Amino acid sequence: VVVTQGDKEIVSDKVIYSGANRTLTTDGSSVLSSGEYTVHTDSPAQYDLDKKTISLQQSKYQMNGSVMNGEAKEHVNDGVEKTKLFKKATLSGCPIDRRSWHLYSSSISMKEGDSFGEAWNDVFFMGPVPVFYTPYANFPITNERKSGLLPAMVEYKSGSGLSYELPIYLNLAPNYDATVTPGHDS
Repeated sequence: VVVTQGDKEIVSDKVIYSGANRTLTTDGSSVLSSGEYTVHTDSPAQYDLDKKTISLQQSKYQMNGSVMNGEAKEHVNDGVEKTKLFKKATLSGCPIDRRSWHLYSSSISMKEGDSFGEAWNDVFFMGPVPVFYTPYANFPITNERKSGLLPAMVEYKSGSGLSYELPIYLNLAPNYDATVTPGHDS
C-alpha cells in the first residue's frame, strides 16, 4: 500500500483506515519518506489525519543526502506544530552493521523554522564503550552559525608528555568569524 500526502509517503504491507478516528495504522513492514529523512519500522505506525501526527515505534532512520543514520524507540512527527521528537535515539555516521561510534540521546527535538535542535542526556560511544556524557546539547539543523566549543585535541608523546588544545569558534558577524585555540604543551 502506498499513501501519499504532500512530500510524505508511507509504503506498507497493509494499512488500516479508521473513518471514525480519522487514523491510518500500518501493519507489517513500513517505510515513511519525506524530504529530510527516510524511516523504516516493523512495528505499527499511526497517522492521525486531523492532528497531522505520525507516531512510530522501534524505527530506523536515514537522513536523506547524508551518511547520518540511527534508531529510535519512539518517533513522533507533528505536522501542526512542525516538530519532530525522537526518544531513546541513536545517531551515527557509520554503517549500521559496522558502528565504530554513535551518539545516544534520551530525547531529541527539532522544530521547523528553528536553526538549532536540542538533545538531552547525550552519551558518546566509541564502539560499545561510553566515553563522554552531557546533560544537554544543541546542534545546527541549518547552515546558521553560532559561537561555541569545537572538538578538542589531546595527545600524549613519550618524551614530551601530554598536550591538548580546545578550539573556540567565535561567530563575530554574518560575514566574518574567528577561531581561538588555547592549549597546553608540556
